[in-house]
Amino acid sequence: MKKIKKEYLIIFLFFIFLTAFFKGYVSSRDADILKKYLAPEELKKIIENPVDDIWIIDVRPSSAYK
Repeated sequence: MKKIKKEYLIIFLFFIFLTAFFKGYVSSRDADILKKYLAPEELKKIIENPVDDIWIIDVRPSSAYK
């Protein structure tokens, strides 16, 4: 088994730190947009006519998707 280099371990720990403590930033203007409820019918329209500046990410577990 190869030994892990000290530099790789430090980089790995740094990324763990970032993912654990970095919350990101959303301006107040964008936050209002993100809070908007999207009815299923509206979502279907967006899916059928995609727009480049809208990303739809399905975060359901595979059991919910099925």
